[in-house]
Amino acid sequence: MTRSRFTEEQIIGILKEHLAGLGARERGQCLGGN
Repeated sequence: MTRSRFTEEQIIGILKEHLAGLGARERGQCLGGN
């Protein structure tokens, strides 16, 4: 495997933050943009 710029831990952290952000945004829209 080639060496990537990100470590697995960094990628997982970024994905978790991204998913958390999307979930929070969707919940906000469902609640009327609260």
